[in-house]
Amino acid sequence: MKVEQFTVGPLATNCFIITCDRTNDSVLIDPGGMSDSLLNAVKTHKITAILLTHGHFDHIMGVGAIVEMTGAPLRIHKPDATMLNDPINNGSIMIGVDVRVPESYELLTEGEEVSFGESTLKVLYTPGHTKGSVSFEAANDFVIAGDTLFRLSVEGGTFPEEIMTR
Repeated sequence: MKVEQFTVGPLATNCFIITCDRTNDSVLIDPGGMSDSLLNAVKTHKITAILLTHGHFDHIMGVGAIVEMTGAPLRIHKPDATMLNDPINNGSIMIGVDVRVPESYELLTEGEEVSFGESTLKVLYTPGHTKGSVSFEAANDFVIAGDTLFRLSVEGGTFPEEIMTR
């Protein structure tokens, strides 16, 4: 599998395109906004699904545009599905915008294997950040964890002094 990472949206969210080496079929994970590089990549890949690790606005802001461009189905775990159309629940109201994803969606389930070409990602239920957070595991090779893990997070702690003075 080939992994491409993009930084998108107002909170610099990690977005990924994972591509099957043999067929070039791809999945897009967490399109939290659009950038020129992501837009160009979407145009050159066969996106077969849009996968969400959870439903916060910074992971869904680019969904509408990408669904329109690709026709790919949107997939989310059931406990977070209501966040797609609720700016209070998805947190977008906090930054003064109303993010809604009116497109239809399909549900992800714990242990499911999402196939694209000859590749698969296993859905791991990893609640905590949200009730429906999931991670995607690629055959013990890597895991896309969304916001399950933070490096130097402001959640529950503070940044070290040397980070704050840069």
